[in-house]
Amino acid sequence: MSKAEKQIEKIRSKLKALYKKENLIKAIIGLNLVVVLVLVLNVLLSLLELSGLNSITERTILFYIGIIIAIAGTFILAIVPMIKSFWKNINHEILAEKVGDYYPEIKDSLKNIIELSEERNNYFSETLTAAAINKVYEKTENFDFKKAESFNKTKKFFLLSAVTIIIAVVLFYSIPGMRGASYRIINYSQKFEQTQRTKFYIKPGNTTATKNSDVAIIVETIGERPKTITLLTKSSEEPDYVEHNIFPDTNGVFKFRINSIKSPVEYFAQSEEIMSDVYKIEVIDKPIISKLRLTIIPPKYSRLKKYVQKDNGNIRELKGSKVELKLQSSKELGSGYLIFSDSAKQNLIIDGKNANTSFSVSKNLSYKIIIIDSTKNKNKNPVTYSVTSKVDEYPSLTVIAPEASTKLTKSEQVLVQLKISDDYGFKDLSLRHRLTASNFEKPEEKFTTVPITFDKRQKEQEVFYVWDVSDLFLTAGDVVSFYFEVIDNDYVSGPKSTKSPLLTLYVPTLEELFNDAETTQEEAVKEIKETIEDAEKLREELEKLSNEMKTDKKEIDWEEKKKIEDASQKFKELKRKIEKTQKKLSEKQNELEQNDLLSKETLEKYNELQKLMDEMNSEEMKNALEKLQQKLESMNRENAQKSLEEMKFDEEMFRKSLERTVNLLKRIQIEQKMDEVLKRTKDIQKSLSDLEKETQKSDLSQEETKNKLEEKQKEISKKLERLGEETKKLQEKMKEFEDMPNDQMEDLQKEMESQKNNERSKKTEQQLSDQMKMDALNNMQMLSQNMQKTSEQMQSMQQQMQMQNQLQTMYDMMKAVNNLLELSKQQEALKKNIDRKNSNQLNKNAPKQEEILSGLDKTIKQLSDLSQKTFAITPEMGRALGQAKAEMNKSMNAMQNRNSSMAMQGQTGAMKYLNEAATMMKGKMDQMMNGGQGGGMMSMMQQMQQLSQQQMQLNKLTQQLNKGKLTPQQQQQLQRLAKQQDMIRKSLEQLNRENKESGQSKKVATDLDKVLDEMEEVIKRMQTEKVNDDLVQSQEKILSKLLDAQRSINQRDFEERRESNVGNRFNRKSPKDINLSAEEKKNKIREELMKAIKEGYSQDYEELIRKYYEALEELKTPVKK
Repeated sequence: MSKAEKQIEKIRSKLKALYKKENLIKAIIGLNLVVVLVLVLNVLLSLLELSGLNSITERTILFYIGIIIAIAGTFILAIVPMIKSFWKNINHEILAEKVGDYYPEIKDSLKNIIELSEERNNYFSETLTAAAINKVYEKTENFDFKKAESFNKTKKFFLLSAVTIIIAVVLFYSIPGMRGASYRIINYSQKFEQTQRTKFYIKPGNTTATKNSDVAIIVETIGERPKTITLLTKSSEEPDYVEHNIFPDTNGVFKFRINSIKSPVEYFAQSEEIMSDVYKIEVIDKPIISKLRLTIIPPKYSRLKKYVQKDNGNIRELKGSKVELKLQSSKELGSGYLIFSDSAKQNLIIDGKNANTSFSVSKNLSYKIIIIDSTKNKNKNPVTYSVTSKVDEYPSLTVIAPEASTKLTKSEQVLVQLKISDDYGFKDLSLRHRLTASNFEKPEEKFTTVPITFDKRQKEQEVFYVWDVSDLFLTAGDVVSFYFEVIDNDYVSGPKSTKSPLLTLYVPTLEELFNDAETTQEEAVKEIKETIEDAEKLREELEKLSNEMKTDKKEIDWEEKKKIEDASQKFKELKRKIEKTQKKLSEKQNELEQNDLLSKETLEKYNELQKLMDEMNSEEMKNALEKLQQKLESMNRENAQKSLEEMKFDEEMFRKSLERTVNLLKRIQIEQKMDEVLKRTKDIQKSLSDLEKETQKSDLSQEETKNKLEEKQKEISKKLERLGEETKKLQEKMKEFEDMPNDQMEDLQKEMESQKNNERSKKTEQQLSDQMKMDALNNMQMLSQNMQKTSEQMQSMQQQMQMQNQLQTMYDMMKAVNNLLELSKQQEALKKNIDRKNSNQLNKNAPKQEEILSGLDKTIKQLSDLSQKTFAITPEMGRALGQAKAEMNKSMNAMQNRNSSMAMQGQTGAMKYLNEAATMMKGKMDQMMNGGQGGGMMSMMQQMQQLSQQQMQLNKLTQQLNKGKLTPQQQQQLQRLAKQQDMIRKSLEQLNRENKESGQSKKVATDLDKVLDEMEEVIKRMQTEKVNDDLVQSQEKILSKLLDAQRSINQRDFEERRESNVGNRFNRKSPKDINLSAEEKKNKIREELMKAIKEGYSQDYEELIRKYYEALEELKTPVKK
């Protein structure tokens, strides 16, 4: 036998195995069909027997028909497929085709080689045929051909036979007589008695029913159906049966209902001579729940009290709550349970008529209470109760302070104010931070956690905390990302946390701080100049409008009213614009102050500038505009014209204030730029000193160390370059004013250029790169010396400029005071002269009054020019001088009208306001000699800062004791801390009292009285020798308020509810007239000045006072026109 023949024989063998499996499947299917056939045949034959084919002959025929059909079906459907498995004549081609369908890769090739092997055609090459067979064989060698036929086909036939069996069983047990009919067919040769023509099938038969329930009786008939049947019933309370005639319904079923059964009932059905069996309905009482009591115990962490609810099984409580259920039944109980909607079951503990159990609230569901009495009766229609699991919500966290992006100040403290809330309390509160950007350090990957002490039991609270970042050792340019996380105390589902958005803390560089400040100032100057231009346009509009209104009409028309309202609105817009500018300046001032970038003198000038800008938005101006609106409502022309004139005056004062603000702001810019140059110089000095120390310790042969030092020197080079640029800017700004020390500034600039610091710094970079350590250190020392020299020169120039300006201001003010006193003396002399003459000679004195008025104009002009340079000239002085001028004009008009009484009244008023202006100037001069107005507030700031530092240290020591029960030694330490807290309280109390006496308490936003009360409470709690989270949190709150008070000093509140400074109306009692004609009166001011010298002022001031004294002595004549 050739190889090809062997291969083809193996393929045929595998196809034969497939053939056997195929016939086996057919046989299994056939057996299932035989089962179905036999059962269906049995049911049909039984029904035929019941229908009347019940004689011996008829039953014999039915039996043999069934046997023949069953045997034939079994042979054809099951035996024949089994026999075919052993047949030799197999159609291999059909089988090959089936295998090809299952394995697509050999689809036709298997069939083809089977045909080739069987045909043996001489036209085909045996070699090619063998090759084809070998190829297919190799492909199919590992193929299981039996897989082409699956046993899955039999599943539906097994299912069919199973369903048929179930249906047959149901029919044989549900249809009366079916089983008997089948029995009689099998025993076809036996003789059976004749069955009844009609049989009754009655539901529910013998049964039990609950008392007062309804019982339905259903009678079905088998065989001949009667037209009506009689149902007879008899209760235990009735002597005889009661007949009930029943008619069938459309389905041929007889139905009867016993309503509210109360006692046992016997019943049976009959129709003519046919009667059913007698059945009995027993009546029982089912158990009912007479009392229900639920004790609900919330989770311990919620701190909620347990409570009891009666006869109400509905539960709505926090997840994790325990429910203790107790009930009482109407009968003795055998068992019972709770069945929940999630199919869970909870057994009841039975004690006679009582039962109890407990379960936990875990989710939303419903439940029923099932009770079973000793006779296995359940309670009827149990109530469905609901269980609602209240969710412990996530905690809430709101960050009030700091802002999303915060610049770190020199204090290295960040005030934290959080608002947190939770429905049941807290577990933890923390601050998490990490360094995300730095010029010198590697950013951190993980967040560091800082716990925050707070009251964990209080459900809603504001938490105050001072984050001291000094231990992070941050440097300029560092960025710290941080967030807050609060965790609730849910120990049932697990604590839940809420995180705040990611916030950033940025350490600004000097460059950024100064650049921001400069930009803000330049913008402010630009905005004020634009406002001045707008105010000028408004002045022209008001002038034009004033001319248009000069008509004989009594009332203004709608168009005129609209124009006045528009002008008023424009005026308001100008003031709002200035208010925004003032806010920007104030914020920038605060930032510079917090970073210690302003000198005391510059800070004082900033404060004075804020006061000046406050005057532009005073209550007087607001009231004037409100009055204008009220007068416009009356539509009276005279009132409108008068209000318009008042508005023109207000606009003029507003415009002049703006012009003065611009000039003063420019001078402040110069002083601030000097502060900046000094700060930059000192910063470079410090950087050089640090770098020099680091270079001395370093080994320049290490590439990483060398590169690091070189980078730092490059940074210094940039700072030097920037210093030069800012110095040039300072020089340019100073050139705008002739009274600035421009020569000294030019000398300083030349000195800096001669030092060639930039070149020297670049050279140092190269020396570090070339590892020339000693040369680099020498250059660093030289640069440091140059910076020291520049710093000293700048400080000297700054001090000289401030001294010169102040001395010049003092001198100009002394001249003005002297002029005012001289004018007052002349006015008094004129008044006496008028008093002695009659009214006909008043006209002769008018020129003298005009001469005094002209002298006052000159003095006002002098003071106006001076006000462009200094804050010493206050708006109150201007008002007094304006009133004096008005009184003089009033007097002159009265003299022209020959009204001596009015003339003298005007002159008295003029003297009053002249003296008032002179007194205010004298007071301002005294203030300047005593060191300026800002000194008190600076002292207050220093004291508040000192108290804040003391409180911070005290808080840290208290927190160290908050670790459980105190030892005797710790208790003594706590008493010492209580004394320290009391000392801080007394210091704050004294400071608060001094502030109230000096009128400075309004400048502190924090209520210090309330802080003192809180300190008092903390001291009492410390004296109880008990330290807890509440005490620590109270101390943190005190510290937060002290820091807030510290920042609020010298700030203006720009919120909508802010109160503007009300312009003072100087209607105070006027001092007595100064009579310089008398010798003792004439020397009054001289005595004041001599007194000032004796008080021990500096030599410069004493010299200035002496010069002023000498000038007084030389002035013998009144001020000329």
